[in-house]
Amino acid sequence: MKDGSVTCWGASHFGESTPPPGDFVQVSAGSGSTCGIRQNGLVECWGKNDQGQSRPPKNKVYKQISSSLNKHVCGIEHGGEGVSCWGSNIREQSETQKGPFTQVSAGAFSTCAIRSDQTVVCWGAHQPIPHLSLQGNEDLVYDQISLGMDHACGVTADGDLHCWFQGTDHGAHNVPLGFSVASVSVKQEPADEMAEMEGGGGRKTKIMKRMAISVMDIECFLLHFLMSQTSPHRKP
Repeated sequence: MKDGSVTCWGASHFGESTPPPGDFVQVSAGSGSTCGIRQNGLVECWGKNDQGQSRPPKNKVYKQISSSLNKHVCGIEHGGEGVSCWGSNIREQSETQKGPFTQVSAGAFSTCAIRSDQTVVCWGAHQPIPHLSLQGNEDLVYDQISLGMDHACGVTADGDLHCWFQGTDHGAHNVPLGFSVASVSVKQEPADEMAEMEGGGGRKTKIMKRMAISVMDIECFLLHFLMSQTSPHRKP
């Protein structure tokens, strides 16, 4: 709004669409939570907070923030222009990065930011893998980048739009020229942490597996039953 207040619409199951009063200079909506930058640079968040995504640092001021689709938020700090994050860090997507950066975008399990030289660096799970990230093209630089659940798009300084999938199983070889990977180790998560990453879906997965087995048992039973009914050796 022109007066600096925030207006939201849509679902508000966790209060994510019920902003606090007062002036903001920027706002970013995530999944179940929303964060905004006050005029003094402090960040205020509202909505779901099960992973700390609505609990920003109290002693840091930011010039730009980005809320992800999966419970983490990153922002560019005033001063050093480094990136710091809060919330879920199950895939190292919330690791601190030294600046200077001009823009950051938080994806589902990854984060990318534009450096002051307009090159892009990414970290987290679905990052461009080192041997496929085509580096060294100084002619291709970016003005803006945005990450989704499993894809990302960037606008080059020439105004061209590039989009690509993320992750080694989703076309990482299509990552545009000029991208690099931050020095963040990516751990192979145990099964229980993977269940947590999916929003506590471990039990749901087990139930679905049991359902699949039950369906197979029923299909096998019906098949054997039908075969017994048509068998030439079946007595009348």
